Amino acid sequence: MTRHGNGLLEKNVRQFLGLKKSRINESIKETLLSEKQGNFYFFNNGITMVCDKFSYNALTDRDWIVNVEDLQIINGGQTCKTIQETIRNYPDKSFAEGFVLVRLYELSSDEHEELLQDITIATNSQNPVDLRDLRANEEKQKNLEIAVEQLGYRYIRKREEANNSLEAIPSTVAAESIYSIWKKKPHVTKFRRNELFGRFYDEVFSNVNGAQLVMAVLIYRYCDRLRKQQNFVQQYPHLPYSTYFLAMLIGKLLLNKTNKIYEELTHISFAEVKNYFEMNKEQLFQQSNDMLVRSLNKLYPDGYENIELRRLSATFRREDLLVELNR
Repeated sequence: MTRHGNGLLEKNVRQFLGLKKSRINESIKETLLSEKQGNFYFFNNGITMVCDKFSYNALTDRDWIVNVEDLQIINGGQTCKTIQETIRNYPDKSFAEGFVLVRLYELSSDEHEELLQDITIATNSQNPVDLRDLRANEEKQKNLEIAVEQLGYRYIRKREEANNSLEAIPSTVAAESIYSIWKKKPHVTKFRRNELFGRFYDEVFSNVNGAQLVMAVLIYRYCDRLRKQQNFVQQYPHLPYSTYFLAMLIGKLLLNKTNKIYEELTHISFAEVKNYFEMNKEQLFQQSNDMLVRSLNKLYPDGYENIELRRLSATFRREDLLVELNR
């Protein structure tokens, strides 16, 4: 990469995304700089390259020198550039333990273009494994499935178990509900949902029981239903953006009204808390809405209804609104 630069990437489908703009590239760098450098080979998908011709001395026991003509990287350009940038930025760091898988294809001129296109498409368009599926068989997820079933609901751990009944709770919906309501991270949940089973997984599902999970989902689904009703959106202009924030506020009020702390929301108290919510959810929503509107108007003294929608939407990804609500 240092010698030939981006000329090696002319047939690659993606431009380099940089270290700060790509979570994957940042993870590659972190692995190279950590004690896990020796496991890089197992963590990375590798690099796919094509050439007109390559040769090597098969009699050599190790460290073969491969002579290559007209080399092109068709998949793994992000990995190559990230490795290059990391080595350049940390000149005193040893990378001797880091290895990466390389696939090198020699293509004859008559098959070059058609086969090259097929390889490029295939290696860049395989369905990614959903992190939710990778977590599905963990003991924590299995225990939650049992606990949720005891409360009369069904916890869907895997995508192929799709179920549209009201009692069915996909693990993705559970993660969003828990993280926004009980973990008080609505601003993160809204815009980084794809990381709830990755970077934030342990934080989301730590110290969560079946009753807390189901109650969070019931609150979130109620707020989400309101968001989809046009008459409510006209009355409350923030609703298209504020679902997670309102759900968090309702959860906090619900515990206060039932004289419970989070740890006391268990199978024993579930029926009591759920019944109170079902009987009083309209009042809980109204009180939460009043709290939210007051905080929005403190951030926007001229009235939050008067700011452009893009700016209003951005407000719900910032932490200053959360700080204002907690005052």
